[in-house]
Amino acid sequence: MAKSKSGFTLIELLVVIAIIAILAAILFPVFAQAKAAAKAAATISNIKQQSLAHIMYSGDYDDLVCPAQTQSAQPGSYDLGGGLVFTPWTKLIYPYMKNTEIFGDPLGPNFGAVAGLTIEDVRYLFPRFGLNWNGLNTATSTGLAGVSMTAAANPADTVMLTTRYGVNGDTASYEIVTYVPSSGPTYDVFGGLLSFPPAGIQVPANWGKGGDFDDPAFGLNPVTGRYTAGIALRHADNIIVAWVDGHANKKKPGQLGAGTGFRFDKSGANTSAVGDIAVPTTDPGLSQYLWDLQ
Repeated sequence: MAKSKSGFTLIELLVVIAIIAILAAILFPVFAQAKAAAKAAATISNIKQQSLAHIMYSGDYDDLVCPAQTQSAQPGSYDLGGGLVFTPWTKLIYPYMKNTEIFGDPLGPNFGAVAGLTIEDVRYLFPRFGLNWNGLNTATSTGLAGVSMTAAANPADTVMLTTRYGVNGDTASYEIVTYVPSSGPTYDVFGGLLSFPPAGIQVPANWGKGGDFDDPAFGLNPVTGRYTAGIALRHADNIIVAWVDGHANKKKPGQLGAGTGFRFDKSGANTSAVGDIAVPTTDPGLSQYLWDLQ
């Protein structure tokens, strides 16, 4: 008597394939969201470590916030020639972190090669995070100086760092701000490449439609900071923020724009023109403003 052969019919195989396809369609987005959430957690960790490094720096420097950059020669300074020497804030806080990879954002573009610079220098000069330099620094006759770490009325609601623009290959330069008392600030470009404000955030200047970053030539879009002064919304339209007290979390652009007169719209259609942006001098707007010391 011949033995019968068992196997799957074509219909059964098609049903199994259809079930696998349905499960994949359901699970793949979940996996992608979990991966993005993990990267956002890593970004929050990176920016928090930087904020804690800033706090430790202040403990060694008379309670002063780290300046966005110094313009005096010291170990690790960059000599641009013509008597111009500077050290960015990233190098100033490095001794308290001992890891330049922390200046990267897992959801941002990788650090690309820049001619004449080591990968360490690229991370120092093009961090994926920006310092609230005009809110936490003051101009002096020789450059920038940090304010007192205790100067902020509400440290938990005063921005220290945010996620910052980053372009693929990192072809943007670091812009050096020098202060000359008789003529005001001047700007010098490091590396002769496309320039942006110095590894930091300048608010409310440059915010909104018509601002300095609202220029197709810069290659930015609403996610990378076209309407938010280069502040990047890489994390599901959220901005990762570290505060003066050292904690870090996510914020929507509208929350960080509170008190500026800025209205955010990814299309740009309803975004305030740069001329409409102003910091109010009376409540309730002033109490919402997160970029100054008041």
